[in-house]
Amino acid sequence: MLMEVKELHRSEKSIVTLVIDPDTGIRYVRKELKSSHPVYQQLQSLQHHYLPKIVQLEQNQGGSVLLEEYIDGANLAAITLPEKQTVTLMEELCEVLVFLHQHGIIHRDIKPSNLLLAPDGHIRLIDFDAAREEKPVGDSDTRLLGTKGYAPPEQYGFAQTDARADIYSVGVTMKQLLGKQAEKRPYRHIPVGNPGSV
Repeated sequence: MLMEVKELHRSEKSIVTLVIDPDTGIRYVRKELKSSHPVYQQLQSLQHHYLPKIVQLEQNQGGSVLLEEYIDGANLAAITLPEKQTVTLMEELCEVLVFLHQHGIIHRDIKPSNLLLAPDGHIRLIDFDAAREEKPVGDSDTRLLGTKGYAPPEQYGFAQTDARADIYSVGVTMKQLLGKQAEKRPYRHIPVGNPGSV
């Protein structure tokens, strides 16, 4: 029986808690989602070093409950990193996105607070609540999801999102993390965006 340590986040759509297995001392993140998220079922069968492992998943008509690996790290919105490390972490983000896109998964909410710097010094991409499987047909997305400023216009119902939506968000995220360093010549063509809260 897992024991609750503390509540990490609560919204109309989800409750996220930190739990622990008292027998092993291993901590996990438990997410109760109030709607169906089929992407998590696909993610459970995929493994990548820059993704937290999904240990358990239950889905029913009322929603989804999942247990995933706990990453004891700071989100990138809360820390300041040197330019070189920022660029390295963005390269890692691109690597994991290539992997996800190859499996037809679009994250749709890339932003600093959804990126963790794990104890091993590498990135972890979290929070797939807004993610969707890429659909070859369709004129527009069915739900308005993502974070204002980081998401491209098509993500708000104007067109069908594809992998380019994540690429756009990577550019805005990188520019945010670089701060004044983003004014350097190599970064001038990164999308500017207008990020809201992270």
